Amino acid sequence: MNSTTENSASGLESVAALFKYQFKNNSDYHFAISGEYRYRPYENEVYSSASNVPADEIVLGDSGASFLVTAHLDAVISKWTTIESSLGYHMPPNDLSPELPYRISLIKNFNTWAFWGGVKGIYSLGSDEYADAPSLKPFNANGETARWNSINRSFAMPFGGVRFLMGKKYRLSFEGGQIMSGTSTDKTMEGLVSLSWNTGGVSKEERLENAFKEYTSEATIIKVSPRGKFLKIDKGLVQDVAKGAAVDIYKSDYFGGNILIASGVVYESGPNWAIVRLTKRYKDMPIEKGLTVRVK
Repeated sequence: MNSTTENSASGLESVAALFKYQFKNNSDYHFAISGEYRYRPYENEVYSSASNVPADEIVLGDSGASFLVTAHLDAVISKWTTIESSLGYHMPPNDLSPELPYRISLIKNFNTWAFWGGVKGIYSLGSDEYADAPSLKPFNANGETARWNSINRSFAMPFGGVRFLMGKKYRLSFEGGQIMSGTSTDKTMEGLVSLSWNTGGVSKEERLENAFKEYTSEATIIKVSPRGKFLKIDKGLVQDVAKGAAVDIYKSDYFGGNILIASGVVYESGPNWAIVRLTKRYKDMPIEKGLTVRVK
């Protein structure tokens, strides 16, 4: 009669300190750098052979401290498309080889939702001292996984995800992926569900926006002059958009927010169109077709 035994371990897996610094952005590129120091408050037993590992023992993970520094670069391709990328340098615990974690994804942004796809993984720098003699590497109680106490681990994982804005404060996200190739790792599937929320407060942009009075009409930019001083919108006299009316130009992001970019005045108005002359800019962002124009 066959029997199976299941082992488990629980406890505080790690504690970490993190930082992220966002550099001043231009309209098309966003650059940031982040760092992480992670400490695991346990020490794994080391065994000279697999036969010496107790049958009822299993580790939480690789023991020791690790440090990670990452560069992030996001490129705004269009109003609805963004490419997000990152490349890091990781010094893992347990005397493992340094490695380069990477991630790149293409994101399609809409007013209240977004979806994305990409690939992420780890590229090992290949300096594990046991790479040429893996049988000499000391053993930990890893169970059936190859994720811990690895040798020059590396993998590539295609992934995809979707997020939804719920009201103005909550954002629900789903992401999933599977390791398709790798070395000294498991061919696993990964799933993530996250809920983010805004606890309130008023930003500088919101204070600025609240200073403007109620809008009477909303239009869309259909043409921008070569020098960007004038723009044409799809509303006119029929919709009560008259010469001299003040307008504000907004960009909607995929978090559901509205970014006030510029203000202007209606320079000329036709039956179903109007020409707007820009008078003030608040953000260094391109004014392009498809942006929202709100008329006071």
